[in-house]
Amino acid sequence: MRLACGRPISVKGKLLGGPKPILCIPLVARSVEDVLRLSEYIASANPDFVELRVDYWDFLDDLSKVKDVISLLRVKLSDTPFILTCRDHREGGFREINLDLKTKVYEEALSKRLVDFVDVELALGDRYISLIKDMVKSASAFLIISYHEFSRTLSEDEIFAKLSQEIFCGADVAKVAIMPKSHDDLMSLLSATLRARKAFPDIPMITMAMGKIGALSRIVGFAWGSDLSFAMLSEASAPGQISASILSDIFKTFESLGMWG
Repeated sequence: MRLACGRPISVKGKLLGGPKPILCIPLVARSVEDVLRLSEYIASANPDFVELRVDYWDFLDDLSKVKDVISLLRVKLSDTPFILTCRDHREGGFREINLDLKTKVYEEALSKRLVDFVDVELALGDRYISLIKDMVKSASAFLIISYHEFSRTLSEDEIFAKLSQEIFCGADVAKVAIMPKSHDDLMSLLSATLRARKAFPDIPMITMAMGKIGALSRIVGFAWGSDLSFAMLSEASAPGQISASILSDIFKTFESLGMWG
């Protein structure tokens, strides 16, 4: 029943775009102590992926400390693929961060090969995306190009166009998140996801609708072609995230029904 990607990305034994959807837990914490403490809980939850939301880190301007903390996390979660995300404040990031600092954080983590994916916003433009793409390629990592819309609803055509633009800009993984105001908006996201999967069958995708109405997309989006769902362990990194334990149980139920694998 799941429309899987034709060429899934394999990292540390996990397939993004494979027969099963990936469950990713964002690591959302501020201090070094809280980041490391939360990583222990995340390790016990055994997620498929972990997203390092470094825009929350209150020590982000200390590049040496950032490198040391990610290195420690890499040891604690050695078998778990990392997505490195410094989310732009205009697209749901915790705070405004200088673009030069963001670039240096990405460069530091990639040069040491500490992360497997880097997330860059489509809105930052072709030149910046190309810069990060070169870093990612040199580190044998993968680039997620993302778009998040909180203020207005997008039509199916607009969502499909964003996914297409990300892919044409060189995304290894295309991502779109919207804030629906109705169930029609939710269906627009799912329909656009299916349409994009058929148009670009070899590119993994992550799509979701946020908020209460959008929560369903995190549960069933895999059936339309979304390859990853974010779930919270402690603090949500976006509106509408579901508990990781609940979503894991739901996915296990789907698997028992033969919906994938």
